[in-house]
Amino acid sequence: MARFPKLAGLAEVASLAGVSRQRAGQLAAHPDFPEPVQRLAMGPVWREADVVKFLATPRKPGRRPIGADAKPAA
Repeated sequence: MARFPKLAGLAEVASLAGVSRQRAGQLAAHPDFPEPVQRLAMGPVWREADVVKFLATPRKPGRRPIGADAKPAA
């Protein structure tokens, strides 16, 4: 029996990153974000492993980590 990779839509990306679906959409627009494996009527879907790899990639110094609970200074 063929095994399919786990897939993730925007709701799953948001959950993995600990952010809102709106922010997940912004992350998906990042030039380094993986290409979706398919675009369905409900939106794009990615391989979960590709999303996890993107989220684990170190960010530039001075930027908050994705999903950080810290609030910006007022």
